[in-house]
Amino acid sequence: MEQVQTYPVRTDADGSQGRSRPGRAWWAGVAAVFIVQALTVAALTKRSYFFAEDFRFLAELHDGPIDADLLGYNVFGHFVPGLALGNHLFSQAFGTSWTAASVVILLFQLGGSIAFLRLLLALHGPEWWVPWATAAFSLSVVMLNNAVWWAATWTMGATTVCAVSAFGCAQRYFNTRRRRHLLSLAVMAALSFSFFEKSVVLCVYVGLFVLFVGGMSERETWAQRFRTALSVWPVWVVLAVVASIDLAIYQLGPYSESRSAPPGASLTAEYMLRALPEGSFTSVFGIVLPSVDPPGPSWLVPLVTSTILLLLIGWTSRRSRLAGRAWLWFLVCALVSHGFVALGRLSVLGVEQTAHMLRYQVDTNYLLLVTLTIALSAAVRTLAEDTRARLHGARAKIAAGLVLVLLPGWAASVRAISEDSPGRDADVYFSALRADGTPPKPFLDVPVPDWVVPANQYPWNMPSRIFEQIDPGAETTVDPRGARAIAIDGKVHDVELQPLHGPVRSKVCLDPSPIAVSLVDGMQMPQQPVWDPLMVVVDYVARGSGRVVFTGQDPSGQPVLAGGTLQSDYTVEGAGRVAFPTTVALSELGVVVEGARVCFRSFGIAVVR
Repeated sequence: MEQVQTYPVRTDADGSQGRSRPGRAWWAGVAAVFIVQALTVAALTKRSYFFAEDFRFLAELHDGPIDADLLGYNVFGHFVPGLALGNHLFSQAFGTSWTAASVVILLFQLGGSIAFLRLLLALHGPEWWVPWATAAFSLSVVMLNNAVWWAATWTMGATTVCAVSAFGCAQRYFNTRRRRHLLSLAVMAALSFSFFEKSVVLCVYVGLFVLFVGGMSERETWAQRFRTALSVWPVWVVLAVVASIDLAIYQLGPYSESRSAPPGASLTAEYMLRALPEGSFTSVFGIVLPSVDPPGPSWLVPLVTSTILLLLIGWTSRRSRLAGRAWLWFLVCALVSHGFVALGRLSVLGVEQTAHMLRYQVDTNYLLLVTLTIALSAAVRTLAEDTRARLHGARAKIAAGLVLVLLPGWAASVRAISEDSPGRDADVYFSALRADGTPPKPFLDVPVPDWVVPANQYPWNMPSRIFEQIDPGAETTVDPRGARAIAIDGKVHDVELQPLHGPVRSKVCLDPSPIAVSLVDGMQMPQQPVWDPLMVVVDYVARGSGRVVFTGQDPSGQPVLAGGTLQSDYTVEGAGRVAFPTTVALSELGVVVEGARVCFRSFGIAVVR
């Protein structure tokens, strides 16, 4: 590959070759992009908060030294030392401060924009349209979608920032052969892999780029590009070493045990056919499906956006060999990216949800934008000089027209990202805890709403695990008498139990024994309400300090813990009442007593109002 300058060589109007420098207007455009991005991200984070696994990460990763155990923290079968270290340092410094978290999210978002800008400079130099292309990345719905979720910022968001930066480092090494770019590549690739092990696919993207696109020349042959790939062998050594270390740790650890079953061939084929038309081909226009869907059949938007892009692919490829090679590179990379997504998530989420989910479009989003810059600029260079001059003179009108056409859909999509995010509900739900002043009464330990923290993340959906992270003075209890609860609108209220079964009087007194004794059998469990978890309510009198473990049977007669997947054992002393949620339909309630004689006075099923 020919040695070129830091910025790619371009031809000036007089036919001489030189390096252009960005002017003040160019830098003003870049600054405007960053300002708009910062304001948009700030607006999104203002109405969001921690939710889902965020609380678990901040609590479990808070304590302990920075060692192999912390860095090897298993996140749903993923090896993500970057996430582990980042959450450890953040929680120790800021706890659960959403203000500090919003600043971190903004820094990641701006960092991604800077990385993409530098990648474009390495590919094209400071062309007039680079700020506009940077805006397409910075304000893309795929990037902004990560701003409303703390966990997504530390996985897909951070991975994308580092991967784009690593891509730029590789391109700068191709341009200059300077070792500092090689070192930067090693650092950024390692960081990218540390936030998500599947980002090792970056090696494929960079390798195929050299083979398909090469030195951005129309006349390069396959043989020339292959020789170029061999000449930059240090890049492949760096990527191979870093990726091998990451994958070796992943394979030797417990992470692969959590893999989901691979999807079937028909399911995979359907996803591959729908992923681009309903995913990146639509989101690149600023439209989020199915949240934003104009009137008409559901297939209309993907059809229109895909048709526009296919026509663009056809026109640019016909005008320029380089454009055709760039599109071929993108399509192969998209196939690889979607293949990785299908292996990990398709059998769990299904085709439609996987195709529409923005966080699975992060790779194809920036790859598509990079390809558009290469293909369009290459095709325009083949036009007649007077045509290029007219287009250049009308560039402001063209840019303004595109903004006016795309703005309504983009604005609706950003609004949907904010309003549909569980972070918005979490912001409302936890508002009382975040206000000044600790509530005077303890909170009943009843699961938070499922859309704030899913039930399958128990025990991290319980106030006893969450509330003290938000307000260290908040206390929880299993005794509903005098306890308080938080409604879905964020208002704190006194607990009121609405009986659905019983209470049934009981006179069972039990001495400590390892054998479970039935308290109630032949139960007809009430139907589970839509939002409110069923609570098992038991009154007791203990002679001393003891422990009770509630057991039971499901309708098929299989023995279960009375709480199902939830906690079913409690410490008892004196006269009291315990109310605990259950996830199973009980046909029988039993108990094991330890440490003291316990008499049970009544039993019932209720919901908290």
